Amino acid sequence: MSIKSGHRLQYIVQTIQSTPLRTASHDVWQPPTDVYETDTEIIIKVDIAGVEEGDMEVTIEDGLLRVHGYRTDCSAFSKLAIHRMEISCGEFETQVYLPHAVNTDANIDCVYKNGMLTITLPKDITHKVPIAVD
Repeated sequence: MSIKSGHRLQYIVQTIQSTPLRTASHDVWQPPTDVYETDTEIIIKVDIAGVEEGDMEVTIEDGLLRVHGYRTDCSAFSKLAIHRMEISCGEFETQVYLPHAVNTDANIDCVYKNGMLTITLPKDITHKVPIAVD
C-alpha cells in the first residue's frame, strides 16, 4: 500500500482508531464509522449490527459526538472449537470530532435500521450581516 506523505498522519490515526481500545479490565471495540458533510448537515453512520436499541447511547459535548453501547456476546452458544471469529462483541465506542459547529437546539435525527445507526446533525449556519459604508 502506498501512502502519500500528506495523508500519512491521517492513515496512522485511522489505523489506531480501527483497533480495539485496551484496558486492564476489558476490551472496547470500535465500530466502522463514516462521516459525511452537506451544505446544511453532518451525517454520521455507525455499523453496529446486532445491537439492541436500548443498548446504545449518543451524546454530543464540546464538538465531540460519542456513540457508546454494548453488543451481547455473539458466542453465547456452546461450542467445541472456534474456526474463525471476526465479529466483535461486548462494549463498543466510537468518537467523532464534528468538522463543523452543529445546532444542538434543532432537531437531531438518529435512526437505527438494518444494523446501521445514522445520525443527522444540522449545521449551525451563521448569517453574515452586511455593513453599510457611508
